[in-house]
Amino acid sequence: MSETGLVDDLVSELVILSPGLSSPFDLANLVLLLSTVAQRRELEVDWGELIQRAIDALTSGDSTTPGLFGRLGFSLALQHSLRLLGDETDLAESTDAGVLATLEANAEMRHDLTDGIGGHLLYLLERPDSAINLTSRAKLLDRLSAAGAWWSDDLGLAHGHAGVVLVLARVVGRGWGAERERTLLVSAVDALLSHRQVARPFIYTYVAGGKEGRLGWCYSDLSTALALRYAGRALGRADVEAAAIEAVRSAARVSLEESLVVDAALCHGAAGAALIFSSFDDEPAAKEAALRWYGLVPRFLSATRDRFSLLNGSLGVALALESQVSNEREWARLFCFA
Repeated sequence: MSETGLVDDLVSELVILSPGLSSPFDLANLVLLLSTVAQRRELEVDWGELIQRAIDALTSGDSTTPGLFGRLGFSLALQHSLRLLGDETDLAESTDAGVLATLEANAEMRHDLTDGIGGHLLYLLERPDSAINLTSRAKLLDRLSAAGAWWSDDLGLAHGHAGVVLVLARVVGRGWGAERERTLLVSAVDALLSHRQVARPFIYTYVAGGKEGRLGWCYSDLSTALALRYAGRALGRADVEAAAIEAVRSAARVSLEESLVVDAALCHGAAGAALIFSSFDDEPAAKEAALRWYGLVPRFLSATRDRFSLLNGSLGVALALESQVSNEREWARLFCFA
C-alpha cells in the first residue's frame, strides 16, 4: 500500500473511533492530524463541533498537565490547526496564565524539554507577542543559567541535556537573551560533544558514560543530531553542524536489530526515525535512511497499540506519513521532530 493510502486508512479508522473521545490531548491530536490532511484533500468533518470539543476539553480542569506533551504543546497544536483552516482566533491566551502560575508554584522545575524549563521556553517561542512573554522568558532563562551548562546525565532529547541544547539554540537563534545565553549554549554544546563515543552502533548513548542507545526521537544519535544542527546554525559553528551530520550518518548505519525499534510510533519507532531522517534532506545517507524506515512502517504498525497518542500512537504515525506525502512539517517543528 502507498503512503497516501496508509494515511487515508488510518484517518478513516481514527474518525470512526473519535465520537467517544474525551481526553483533551487526544482531541487536540485528532484536530492536528485532520487539519494537516485537509491541506491535501477534502475531508467530511464537522470542524466546528470537533474544534469546540477540543477547546472545551483543553480548557477544563482535567487538562492541567503542563509541558510539551501536555497543555502547553497541545494548545499550540490546536492553534496551528486553526491557522491551517484559515481561523486566526487566539486560543492560547487561556494557557498563558497557566505558565505564570506554574513558574510561581514550581521553584524547582526540571530543565527538560518534555516537562520542564525547555518545554515552557518552546511555548514562549511560539507566543512572542504574548503579554507574559518577557517576564516568563526572563525567569526561565535565569533559572537555566543558574544551573550551569550541564543539566542532566541523561543525554537524550526528551528528558535530558540534548533537549535543553535544542531549545536554547532556538532561543539564541531567535535573538532572545544576551551574551549570557550564547555563552551558555557554547558550553552546553561542548559538554554534549565531549560524550561522543567511538563504540558502535551508537556514538551518543542514553546517559553520560553509558554504553546503550536506541534509534529514536527520544535518545541517542538521531536526537543528538537534531539538537546539534540547531545549535550549529544558531552559533554559526561549522564544527557543530559537522558533528550533527556525523551523528545522523551514524544513525543511518544502524541495523534493524541494533535499532531496538519494535513499533511504528514517533517516539522510538519506525515512523519517528523516518521523520527525523527526512528533515536532514541535504544529507544523502539520511534521505536513504528515511525511505528505508518509511518502508518499514507497515511492518510495525500492528505493534503500535495506542490510537490517538502523538508520541506512541497510530495518529502520530499518520502525521509522519502525511509529512512524507505532502511535505507539511510545521507540526513536526512545533514538537521538535524537525
